[in-house]
Amino acid sequence: MPAAMVMSGNELAAVMFWRALLDDSFPVRLWIDAVKNPAADHSEGLAILRKWAQDQGQKLDSVPIAIPLAFEDYQEIRTGFGIALWAPLARGYRQSKYFKQMAREKNYLSYWRENGFPAECHAVGDDDFECQ
Repeated sequence: MPAAMVMSGNELAAVMFWRALLDDSFPVRLWIDAVKNPAADHSEGLAILRKWAQDQGQKLDSVPIAIPLAFEDYQEIRTGFGIALWAPLARGYRQSKYFKQMAREKNYLSYWRENGFPAECHAVGDDDFECQ
């Protein structure tokens, strides 16, 4: 995962990963800054990311999930249930109403009730859950 590359000090590997997956126009330095400083205000970076996605003919939800997670624009994250959702960087998303909506739409809550909740989540009452 590229965020792990950045957090372990290997920014070059993350840059090369995104350049290979996307292209040179991807605002990778803004993404790296968001990973390294998640509590900072990234609204300008998010605007640049939105413009980049629009220029590429994509919505943010079609870009790999780790990118918008770094900018905490949870409403636009509607992609699959990949491993990135369980990364520390995704904690805010797991606590958002959008994660709950996705989990319900994809019947994950029912699955978890039958098979056990992930370590980051637990049941709340008969029809709700929360995650860390």
